[in-house]
Amino acid sequence: MKKTTLRTRIVVGVNSLTSTTQAAYSNHCQMWYRFGKHYPNIDFCFVNPPRMSIDRMRNLAAEVALDIEATHLLFIDDDVLLPLPFDFLDKLMKLNADIAAADVLIRGYPFPHMIFKWNKDKTGLTSLLKIPRKKGPLTCGAVGFSCCLIKTSLLKKLSKPYFITGVSNTEDIYFCVKAQEEVPNVTIVADTSITCGHILWSEIIDENNKKNYIKYWEAQFGKPGINDSEFRGPKYLAEVKEVLNGKKASQA
Repeated sequence: MKKTTLRTRIVVGVNSLTSTTQAAYSNHCQMWYRFGKHYPNIDFCFVNPPRMSIDRMRNLAAEVALDIEATHLLFIDDDVLLPLPFDFLDKLMKLNADIAAADVLIRGYPFPHMIFKWNKDKTGLTSLLKIPRKKGPLTCGAVGFSCCLIKTSLLKKLSKPYFITGVSNTEDIYFCVKAQEEVPNVTIVADTSITCGHILWSEIIDENNKKNYIKYWEAQFGKPGINDSEFRGPKYLAEVKEVLNGKKASQA
Protein backbone atom coordinates (compact mmCIF):
# COMPACT_ATOMS: atom_id res chain seq x y z
CA MET A 1 0.00 0.00 0.00
CA LYS A 2 1.36 3.41 -0.97
CA LYS A 3 2.26 5.56 1.98
CA THR A 4 0.48 8.92 2.00
CA THR A 5 2.41 12.06 2.87
CA LEU A 6 0.82 14.40 5.41
CA ARG A 7 0.36 17.85 3.95
CA THR A 8 0.95 21.05 5.88
CA ARG A 9 -2.26 22.81 6.88
CA ILE A 10 -2.60 26.47 7.81
CA VAL A 11 -5.82 28.10 9.00
CA VAL A 12 -6.14 31.72 7.86
CA GLY A 13 -8.48 33.74 10.04
CA VAL A 14 -9.80 37.08 8.78
CA ASN A 15 -12.23 39.09 10.87
CA SER A 16 -15.06 40.98 9.17
CA LEU A 17 -16.55 43.38 11.69
CA THR A 18 -18.57 45.50 9.28
CA SER A 19 -17.28 45.70 5.70
CA THR A 20 -14.02 45.29 3.81
CA THR A 21 -12.72 48.28 1.87
CA GLN A 22 -11.70 48.00 -1.77
CA ALA A 23 -7.99 48.36 -0.98
CA ALA A 24 -8.02 45.47 1.52
CA TYR A 25 -10.24 43.31 -0.68
CA SER A 26 -8.00 43.56 -3.74
CA ASN A 27 -4.85 43.16 -1.64
CA HIS A 28 -6.18 39.99 -0.01
CA CYS A 29 -7.26 38.60 -3.38
CA GLN A 30 -3.68 38.98 -4.55
CA MET A 31 -2.49 37.30 -1.35
CA TRP A 32 -4.66 34.23 -1.98
CA TYR A 33 -3.45 34.01 -5.58
CA ARG A 34 0.18 34.03 -4.39
CA PHE A 35 -0.61 31.45 -1.70
CA GLY A 36 -2.09 29.08 -4.28
CA LYS A 37 0.74 29.62 -6.75
CA HIS A 38 3.75 29.47 -4.43
CA TYR A 39 2.62 27.00 -1.75
CA PRO A 40 1.30 23.93 -3.62
CA ASN A 41 2.17 21.69 -0.66
CA ILE A 42 0.16 23.67 1.88
CA ASP A 43 -3.59 23.31 2.37
CA PHE A 44 -5.10 26.63 3.45
CA CYS A 45 -8.36 26.74 5.37
CA PHE A 46 -10.12 30.11 5.30
CA VAL A 47 -12.05 31.08 8.44
CA ASN A 48 -14.10 34.21 7.82
CA PRO A 49 -17.11 34.12 10.16
CA PRO A 50 -20.08 36.52 10.20
CA ARG A 51 -19.84 39.69 12.20
CA MET A 52 -18.72 38.97 15.76
CA SER A 53 -16.34 40.34 18.38
CA ILE A 54 -12.65 39.96 17.59
CA ASP A 55 -11.89 37.69 20.56
CA ARG A 56 -14.74 35.32 19.66
CA MET A 57 -13.53 35.22 16.06
CA ARG A 58 -9.97 34.40 17.11
CA ASN A 59 -11.14 31.66 19.49
CA LEU A 60 -13.26 30.15 16.71
CA ALA A 61 -10.31 30.15 14.30
CA ALA A 62 -8.12 28.51 16.95
CA GLU A 63 -10.67 25.73 17.43
CA VAL A 64 -10.81 25.12 13.68
CA ALA A 65 -7.01 24.95 13.53
CA LEU A 66 -6.98 22.30 16.24
CA ASP A 67 -9.90 20.35 14.79
CA ILE A 68 -8.28 19.94 11.36
CA GLU A 69 -4.83 19.35 12.89
CA ALA A 70 -3.29 22.42 11.25
CA THR A 71 0.31 23.28 12.00
CA HIS A 72 -0.28 27.02 12.15
CA LEU A 73 -2.93 29.66 12.61
CA LEU A 74 -2.44 32.82 10.54
CA PHE A 75 -4.37 35.96 11.42
CA ILE A 76 -4.84 38.70 8.81
CA ASP A 77 -7.07 41.60 9.82
CA ASP A 78 -9.54 42.99 7.29
CA ASP A 79 -8.02 46.49 7.52
CA VAL A 80 -4.43 45.44 6.87
CA LEU A 81 -2.56 45.49 3.55
CA LEU A 82 0.13 42.85 3.01
CA PRO A 83 3.36 44.06 1.40
CA LEU A 84 4.61 43.05 -2.03
CA PRO A 85 5.91 40.59 -3.12
CA PHE A 86 3.70 38.67 -0.63
CA ASP A 87 6.62 36.70 0.81
CA PHE A 88 5.63 37.50 4.39
CA LEU A 89 4.51 33.92 5.09
CA ASP A 90 7.99 32.61 4.22
CA LYS A 91 9.54 35.12 6.59
CA LEU A 92 7.15 34.34 9.43
CA MET A 93 7.65 30.59 9.00
CA LYS A 94 11.44 30.96 9.00
CA LEU A 95 11.32 32.68 12.39
CA ASN A 96 10.18 29.32 13.84
CA ALA A 97 8.63 31.19 16.77
CA ASP A 98 5.53 30.21 18.70
CA ILE A 99 4.12 33.65 17.89
CA ALA A 100 5.53 35.46 14.84
CA ALA A 101 4.21 38.84 13.71
CA ALA A 102 4.72 41.44 11.02
CA ASP A 103 5.22 45.13 11.71
CA VAL A 104 1.92 47.02 11.82
CA LEU A 105 1.31 50.48 13.26
CA ILE A 106 -1.40 51.19 15.81
CA ARG A 107 -4.23 53.32 14.39
CA GLY A 108 -3.91 56.19 16.85
CA TYR A 109 -1.56 59.07 17.57
CA PRO A 110 1.44 58.91 17.82
CA PHE A 111 1.07 55.71 15.73
CA PRO A 112 3.46 53.37 17.57
CA HIS A 113 4.30 49.87 16.39
CA MET A 114 2.25 46.86 17.50
CA ILE A 115 5.45 45.56 19.04
CA PHE A 116 5.61 45.65 22.82
CA LYS A 117 8.49 45.41 25.28
CA TRP A 118 8.32 44.62 28.99
CA ASN A 119 9.53 47.30 31.37
CA LYS A 120 12.47 46.48 33.67
CA ASP A 121 10.41 44.88 36.46
CA LYS A 122 8.02 43.19 33.99
CA THR A 123 4.95 44.94 35.41
CA GLY A 124 3.89 46.54 32.16
CA LEU A 125 4.21 46.54 28.38
CA THR A 126 5.15 49.53 26.26
CA SER A 127 4.69 49.81 22.49
CA LEU A 128 7.68 50.87 20.42
CA LEU A 129 7.60 54.31 18.85
CA LYS A 130 10.66 53.46 16.75
CA ILE A 131 12.37 50.26 15.68
CA PRO A 132 15.58 50.22 17.76
CA ARG A 133 17.84 48.67 15.15
CA LYS A 134 17.99 47.54 11.55
CA LYS A 135 14.95 45.75 10.20
CA GLY A 136 14.63 42.05 10.92
CA PRO A 137 13.66 39.64 13.75
CA LEU A 138 13.01 41.30 17.10
CA THR A 139 12.18 39.40 20.29
CA CYS A 140 9.15 40.96 22.01
CA GLY A 141 7.04 40.84 25.13
CA ALA A 142 3.86 40.98 23.02
CA VAL A 143 2.70 41.73 19.47
CA GLY A 144 -0.47 42.71 17.70
CA PHE A 145 -2.23 40.04 15.65
CA SER A 146 -3.09 42.10 12.57
CA CYS A 147 -0.65 39.87 10.67
CA CYS A 148 0.50 37.07 12.92
CA LEU A 149 1.41 33.38 12.64
CA ILE A 150 0.83 31.12 15.67
CA LYS A 151 1.91 27.51 16.07
CA THR A 152 -0.98 25.22 16.99
CA SER A 153 1.46 23.31 19.20
CA LEU A 154 1.34 26.38 21.45
CA LEU A 155 -2.47 26.36 21.53
CA LYS A 156 -2.41 22.78 22.81
CA LYS A 157 -0.44 23.91 25.88
CA LEU A 158 -2.78 26.76 26.83
CA SER A 159 -6.00 26.85 28.82
CA LYS A 160 -9.21 28.13 27.24
CA PRO A 161 -10.43 30.63 26.24
CA TYR A 162 -7.31 31.66 24.38
CA PHE A 163 -8.41 35.22 23.59
CA ILE A 164 -10.28 37.70 25.80
CA THR A 165 -10.89 41.39 25.15
CA GLY A 166 -11.06 43.26 28.45
CA VAL A 167 -11.90 46.79 29.54
CA SER A 168 -8.27 47.88 29.26
CA ASN A 169 -6.68 45.10 27.21
CA THR A 170 -6.87 43.76 23.69
CA GLU A 171 -7.23 40.08 22.90
CA ASP A 172 -3.79 39.77 21.26
CA ILE A 173 -1.87 41.22 24.23
CA TYR A 174 -3.95 38.99 26.51
CA PHE A 175 -2.90 35.95 24.50
CA CYS A 176 0.79 36.87 24.59
CA VAL A 177 0.77 37.46 28.36
CA LYS A 178 -1.22 34.27 28.94
CA ALA A 179 1.23 32.28 26.81
CA GLN A 180 4.19 33.56 28.83
CA GLU A 181 2.50 32.69 32.11
CA GLU A 182 1.50 29.17 31.08
CA VAL A 183 4.44 28.29 28.79
CA PRO A 184 7.63 29.81 30.27
CA ASN A 185 9.81 29.11 27.21
CA VAL A 186 7.37 30.56 24.66
CA THR A 187 8.95 32.59 21.86
CA ILE A 188 7.42 35.83 20.57
CA VAL A 189 9.16 37.48 17.61
CA ALA A 190 8.30 40.31 15.21
CA ASP A 191 9.96 40.63 11.82
CA THR A 192 10.24 44.37 11.24
CA SER A 193 11.20 43.81 7.60
CA ILE A 194 7.53 42.88 6.97
CA THR A 195 5.91 46.30 6.83
CA CYS A 196 2.13 46.12 6.53
CA GLY A 197 -0.26 48.97 5.83
CA HIS A 198 -3.04 49.75 8.31
CA ILE A 199 -6.12 51.38 6.81
CA LEU A 200 -7.19 54.48 8.74
CA TRP A 201 -10.47 56.39 8.79
CA SER A 202 -12.11 58.29 5.93
CA GLU A 203 -10.37 61.63 5.54
CA ILE A 204 -12.25 64.89 6.15
CA ILE A 205 -10.71 68.18 5.06
CA ASP A 206 -11.42 71.77 6.14
CA GLU A 207 -9.44 74.95 6.85
CA ASN A 208 -8.07 73.45 10.07
CA ASN A 209 -6.12 70.68 8.37
CA LYS A 210 -5.81 71.91 4.78
CA LYS A 211 -2.16 73.00 5.02
CA ASN A 212 -1.03 69.75 6.62
CA TYR A 213 -3.00 67.69 4.14
CA ILE A 214 -1.38 69.58 1.23
CA LYS A 215 2.05 68.79 2.72
CA TYR A 216 1.10 65.13 3.07
CA TRP A 217 -0.26 64.97 -0.50
CA GLU A 218 2.83 66.62 -2.00
CA ALA A 219 5.14 64.34 -0.02
CA GLN A 220 3.27 61.28 -1.29
CA PHE A 221 2.55 62.25 -4.90
CA GLY A 222 4.48 65.45 -5.66
CA LYS A 223 2.92 68.63 -6.97
CA PRO A 224 0.54 67.70 -9.81
CA GLY A 225 0.88 71.06 -11.56
CA ILE A 226 -2.87 71.45 -11.95
CA ASN A 227 -4.50 74.68 -10.82
CA ASP A 228 -8.01 75.07 -9.55
CA SER A 229 -9.30 76.74 -12.69
CA GLU A 230 -8.88 73.51 -14.62
CA PHE A 231 -11.25 71.79 -12.21
CA ARG A 232 -13.75 74.45 -11.22
CA GLY A 233 -12.99 77.34 -13.60
CA PRO A 234 -14.00 78.26 -17.19
CA LYS A 235 -12.79 74.98 -18.67
CA TYR A 236 -14.83 72.97 -16.18
CA LEU A 237 -17.90 75.12 -16.79
CA ALA A 238 -17.54 74.69 -20.57
CA GLU A 239 -17.38 70.91 -20.18
CA VAL A 240 -20.50 70.91 -18.00
CA LYS A 241 -22.40 73.01 -20.53
CA GLU A 242 -21.28 70.70 -23.32
CA VAL A 243 -22.64 67.69 -21.47
CA LEU A 244 -25.91 69.46 -20.70
CA ASN A 245 -26.32 70.59 -24.32
CA GLY A 246 -25.70 67.03 -25.48
CA LYS A 247 -28.45 65.75 -23.19
CA LYS A 248 -30.89 68.38 -24.44
CA ALA A 249 -30.09 67.48 -28.04
CA SER A 250 -30.70 63.79 -27.39
CA GLN A 251 -34.04 64.54 -25.72
CA ALA A 252 -35.26 66.77 -28.59
